Amino acid sequence: MQEGALPLGGAARSSSGYKVCLPSSRRQCRTVLTDAAPPAMIRPVPTPYAYNYGVSAGVTNFGQSEKGNGYGGVNGGYWVNLPDGRVQKVSYWADGSGYHPVVTYSGKAHYPASYGYGHGGGYH
Repeated sequence: MQEGALPLGGAARSSSGYKVCLPSSRRQCRTVLTDAAPPAMIRPVPTPYAYNYGVSAGVTNFGQSEKGNGYGGVNGGYWVNLPDGRVQKVSYWADGSGYHPVVTYSGKAHYPASYGYGHGGGYH
C-alpha cells in the first residue's frame, strides 16, 4: 500500500470532505470524496423475534413462548401438563455463555387407581 493510501473500506478526513476507499472491479481501492462521514463499521441488522403457542387437546396441554433480541440473547419458557396432574414449567435464558433453565412444578401429584398404584389396581 502506498503512503497516504487508504485500506479497503477505510476513510480519512480531508479539507474537501471524507476520502473513502471503495472496492473497484479490479479488486483495488478507488478513492471517492463525500460530504458525509462514513460508518466506522458495517454491522448486520439485528433481527429480533418473538413467538408463542399453546395446545389444548383433552389431557394433552402444553405451550411455549420465546423472545430473541437479535444479538444472540434469548428469553423464554415452556410448560406441559404431566400425567400425574402437575404442571412442569421451564423458564430459560440463553446467550453466548450457554442455556440456563429454571425448572419448577406446580400442583400435587395424584395417581388414579387405574394406573396400578395403591389399592385395587396393579399388574398381576
